[in-house]
Amino acid sequence: QTMLEQHRLRLGGPAFLYHAAEREGVRGVEQSIALELVLLTLTFALTLRSARMVGIAVVVNLTPVAVLIGAMAALKIPWSLGLLGVPVIVLGLAIDDTVHLTWQLRGGAVSARGAGVLQALRRHAGAVLSTAALLAGSLGSLALSGFRVNQQLGLLLPLGLALAVAAELTLLPALAQLRIRKRRSARPSP
Repeated sequence: QTMLEQHRLRLGGPAFLYHAAEREGVRGVEQSIALELVLLTLTFALTLRSARMVGIAVVVNLTPVAVLIGAMAALKIPWSLGLLGVPVIVLGLAIDDTVHLTWQLRGGAVSARGAGVLQALRRHAGAVLSTAALLAGSLGSLALSGFRVNQQLGLLLPLGLALAVAAELTLLPALAQLRIRKRRSARPSP
């Protein structure tokens, strides 16, 4: 500006527009995750009616997203416009199974919720695993694409789904049981 006063610099071109679109996409993903967390919290608050179980559900659903983002870093998969929605999609897939596994706990006795999660797992684990395998296979077919972003989606979405199922089958009952044990140990001894 000081050296070439007669010229005006205007940023543009494909690289600039891509960067601007990526910035807008990141804002959209941040808003989507925030909205999804609010909806997740409200849904579980209305169904489970227990702040502790709502906290457990939130932790169980955010864990696979955090691990998946770490896996992306470990695999050196850079963020791109095509991958910005992956955390929101994985969170949505994780929430779906958690709703099924905790649905029967609504309105139940607080002390029975840990046992209720185990009972729900025995009853619904087959269905959860079957739908997860079907979804992972369908989404994994994207890995066969010649388009790099589709290949990455074909890797990341099934991985995120597997992480979500693993969290629901291990972390959810563990945290629910931990809650019961903690409550029992807090009782005064006779």
